[in-house]
Amino acid sequence: MSEMALSGGCLCGAVRYTTRSEKPHASVCHCRMCQRWNGAPFFMAFSVRATEITWQGQPVEWRSSDIAVRSHCGACGTPLYWKGDREPEYFDIALMTLDDPSVLTPVDQIWSTAAAHWPGILPDLTAWPREEREGEPFVRGSD
Repeated sequence: MSEMALSGGCLCGAVRYTTRSEKPHASVCHCRMCQRWNGAPFFMAFSVRATEITWQGQPVEWRSSDIAVRSHCGACGTPLYWKGDREPEYFDIALMTLDDPSVLTPVDQIWSTAAAHWPGILPDLTAWPREEREGEPFVRGSD
């Protein structure tokens, strides 16, 4: 499989990123924290290893819970990524911050039990009730 070169950034352009990844896993999260964080029914992200990302500008990072940090642009507030303590080598970057978000399509969704009643879970994607698959922790790229 060949590497994909991806680039994107925040609304105002103060923070930009580039990444090269062989298999970026795109997913949807319906948890209440993601809903509140980005002010939408769900958060769409793609996962890449920290070693695959180059940042221009400095994202503001803050501890949003006892299991993760989130980041945003300090100038315009655009949500940029979620990074869990369980897999600190991965960044879950906001999919819609890509310069061309059409290059990735989410393949599954987590926390479907917290989905907003509208639009609800997305019918074409595999839905996991929590961040688990049949009792096992969610593992990126396991599909």
